[in-house]
Amino acid sequence: MDAESGRQRAMVCLNLTEKENNTLGGEKAQALFEEVSHVIYGFLLPIVCAFGIVGNLLNLTILTRRKLQKSFR
Repeated sequence: MDAESGRQRAMVCLNLTEKENNTLGGEKAQALFEEVSHVIYGFLLPIVCAFGIVGNLLNLTILTRRKLQKSFR
């Protein structure tokens, strides 16, 4: 076996290994992405929205008081 055919065989093995890793890695990455998306959109986003709504209601309540309305005129 000469050096050139050895390099070609090594490249073929390397390419096959990379394809297998990319396929498996892609599936793992997709599963991780779906899990993280579920956590963000299922838990964190509603919590942030709830705090925003409560904060806006508090601002409306405080800023619409007569004493504060007079101070803006």
